[in-house]
Amino acid sequence: MRNRIVFVLVKFLYAFPFIIFFPPIVKSLYVFLFFLLSVGAWSDIKLNKGFKLLMASCSIFFVYALSLLYSSEPLVGIKMLETKLGMIVIPLSFLFFLSDKQVADRLCYNRLSKNFLCSSALYSLTLLIYFFIYKDSKYPNIYTSGFFQSAAKNLPLIGEHHIYISLILAASMLFFLAMVQVLQRKIKTIEILAALLVLIILWVLQSRAILVSSIFVLLFLYGERLKKLKIKKIIFMSIIASCIFFLTPQENNRFLELTNYFDYDKQNSASQRLVIYDCSWELLIKKPIKGVGIGTTQKLLKNCFNKKTGDNSRSSINTHNQYLDFFITIGPWGLLLFFWLKYEILNIIKTSINKRMLLSVFMFFSIALMFENFFERQTGVIFIYFFTFFLIKRCIEKN
Repeated sequence: MRNRIVFVLVKFLYAFPFIIFFPPIVKSLYVFLFFLLSVGAWSDIKLNKGFKLLMASCSIFFVYALSLLYSSEPLVGIKMLETKLGMIVIPLSFLFFLSDKQVADRLCYNRLSKNFLCSSALYSLTLLIYFFIYKDSKYPNIYTSGFFQSAAKNLPLIGEHHIYISLILAASMLFFLAMVQVLQRKIKTIEILAALLVLIILWVLQSRAILVSSIFVLLFLYGERLKKLKIKKIIFMSIIASCIFFLTPQENNRFLELTNYFDYDKQNSASQRLVIYDCSWELLIKKPIKGVGIGTTQKLLKNCFNKKTGDNSRSSINTHNQYLDFFITIGPWGLLLFFWLKYEILNIIKTSINKRMLLSVFMFFSIALMFENFFERQTGVIFIYFFTFFLIKRCIEKN
């Protein structure tokens, strides 16, 4: 019976790249069923290196829960705490219930990377088609600023904030390229076409944090090969990249907002971040020891932002920096616990035979979290935790 559950569980795990693009209720159900299957596959306890990882992750959640005691918005805090349940359920399933080697032996990095590329390409194709039929009076055509981001969010049933879509698409691309690097194999034509489709959507959605993070990680992965390229190839690639950048309509090129970074009158997403960081610093100074409590941060930031800019259209605002959010919401202890978790992950990666591949994933998430609050939504928590612990689980057992 247990062997049959293990077999179903492994197949279930390979479906994750497709499930992550589904509505929130489906993702929640997937994690719940994964937890039940993990309990069914449980045979004995062999935590080994996974014990510290499990403790670090669970500790972050419990500190969040304790902050409800002094939160001024406990109801909002409880709702947000629900989105963070993956911080306990996912590590607990991988590191505790699936602690034996039988599950890890049946998992395959390469198959997961292909599934991610395939699911990302299908989702990108769906978005591309939807861009041509999307109608909104506020965004009359594709040359209107915010058109693509609005269309991505309002895609029927499977729409999502463009930052989270970009996170998943970029991670799938980087993981696939890292896998190719490890296996030293040629990329097939169909894989090249799928990758190009994903890259087109990534550029169109214009998530600066994700694009910048991806560039850094690509340089890490292919830095040695770039040194061997001839100067003519480097110039040609630079010209192509420059053409794509400058031929993108100004209204849809969010990188151009950086030229008005300190111009508050422009009120673009780039200049607004300085105001948000200024407000975040004020909150940090007020309660530097225990934080303001879960559910409170967004409201206090909104009030401060509205006061400084006169913009009353926002219902809530996050810090746009996950590390800063840990500090403001649950104090330095929360941030230290998160760094403890990252430290334990890094220690395991160092012992892996696929060190370069795992480091690229680790770097990508670490850099991206400096610019966005991915743990604000269920999609961010489920994707980052599931993806990370899927890789770390197999890494622990294989070592």
